[in-house]
Amino acid sequence: MRGFVIVCGAACIALGALGCGDDDGGPAPDAAVDAAADAHEPVCGDGLQEGAEACDGSDLDHQECGDLVAGTLGPLHCAADCTFDTSACYLPACGDGIIDLGEECDTAALGGATCVTRGYQGGALGCTSACAYDESACVDCAPDEILCGDHCANLESDPDHCGDCQTACDPDELCVAGGCVSRTAAWTPLGSGALDEGVGATAHDLVGAGATPVVAYVTAGMATQRVEVRSGTGASLPLLGTAPTAGAPMVSDAVALAAAGTTPWVLWSGSDGMGGPNVHVDRWTGAAWQEVGAPGWTSACGVHASVDLTLDGTQPHLTTFGAGGCGLGVDYATWTGSLWRTHTSPTGFPAQLTMNGNGRPALVVTDRPVVGVADLDPAQPASSVTVREWDSGAMAWSTLDASLDENVALGTDEDVALATDATGAIYAAWAESDGAATPTYDVYVKRWDPATQAFTLLGAGPVNPAPGAVHPSLAVIGDAVWVAYADTTGAAWQIRVRRFEWASGVWLAVGPTLNVSAAEDAVRPVIANVAGVPHVAFREGTAPSYSLYLVRFP
Repeated sequence: MRGFVIVCGAACIALGALGCGDDDGGPAPDAAVDAAADAHEPVCGDGLQEGAEACDGSDLDHQECGDLVAGTLGPLHCAADCTFDTSACYLPACGDGIIDLGEECDTAALGGATCVTRGYQGGALGCTSACAYDESACVDCAPDEILCGDHCANLESDPDHCGDCQTACDPDELCVAGGCVSRTAAWTPLGSGALDEGVGATAHDLVGAGATPVVAYVTAGMATQRVEVRSGTGASLPLLGTAPTAGAPMVSDAVALAAAGTTPWVLWSGSDGMGGPNVHVDRWTGAAWQEVGAPGWTSACGVHASVDLTLDGTQPHLTTFGAGGCGLGVDYATWTGSLWRTHTSPTGFPAQLTMNGNGRPALVVTDRPVVGVADLDPAQPASSVTVREWDSGAMAWSTLDASLDENVALGTDEDVALATDATGAIYAAWAESDGAATPTYDVYVKRWDPATQAFTLLGAGPVNPAPGAVHPSLAVIGDAVWVAYADTTGAAWQIRVRRFEWASGVWLAVGPTLNVSAAEDAVRPVIANVAGVPHVAFREGTAPSYSLYLVRFP
């Protein structure tokens, strides 16, 4: 207490001094408080707001700018004469460079935030005229890309950032598996020759199981027909266990592969001819083939000309194209772990997407099953390609965009191929004819753009530079789109591969033709990504029994 005294007898002794004894008469009653205490005056500058002082030093009497000037913010100060100094108070306004309550940012003031703190991999964070963060220049790379400066790059396939952010390939080179390779390099054969070892193959497929290519094929010969699977990377591609079709008396000319990590799965068509299950999926256990969903699934079609298989984790999804009791039926089914499930059919046949299919369908799974179908119009000799997705909300198949055809009114389409990239974007390839009496086919590729809800053509026209291409197969490796097809322009069919160059928007040839003999017909190429390296399996020779070959680039 300042200047607070008591009276002890006749003497005034400051509080805290020696106490007054009884012989001094003891403390005076409250009414005897020293008149000097009552007469105390506030002292401006002592840091204590008292009396008539509005403030004193840092003691602002709990006042703020907004208490003195409505709506203002900022620091309130006390002047030397103990009156309020409101010179630093201000009315908040977006654009004044000060981040106020309710503003994320203000012009160049970002409050320490960056694109990275906002959850992106890099880029430049800005501020909008409404004082909210502008993330339009922030960069969020795809799962298989990294940020090189302000550019997202897949180091496995980007020719401007090949292997690392600093390495750019020469103009005549491609980036493959993180290395620059001449675009004209030869394809390297795998195996010591024909993989079927002279038996002949009537259908085949290829998949990468980790860093290992796996090839499946149907052997020739109606009485002894079976599915064989081979796997390896060198001169020898040994059989992978006993044929999963062992004991099946009727095997169709159709087979497909998929892989979950390093584990291959195979789909084949075969039955006992008694109307039982005729579509089967087997998984390699490391020692043997084990059927998934035994005893298999029954398609309405008696025999199948082609099948396709994909995995959602370890859940198999399949599509088939066949005849016999189903029209020219394209079916879809998936194994749930307890049963084979189909979806509502638009034709009335269980599992069927169309009963007027034409050529091979294709199947991928993103966040839903997606099937590519060449659908024949029975009213005229023409067909068109559509891509259909399963809409779980509507519980029905719906078409993405409209027909993919470049000219719906002309000719027929066949052999659809689908692929997806790391972002889930869908790519579709197909063969389309010109409608002539003796038709010529071209191969086209389109990409589904979720933003515009439409397919966009890759390149200015067909993949093949001269008319005459069939049997397209499609793979997305890194951020590069690869297409293999059979070229029908010469005396014998040749297998060619092209890669789309995003920078120039053109399809570039990769290596020479893949044929073992330029004089022999080569058909049905299947291109696949094997640890970032494109591999192609194809058949060559004389129909109906061809020899099977496997090559990689380079």
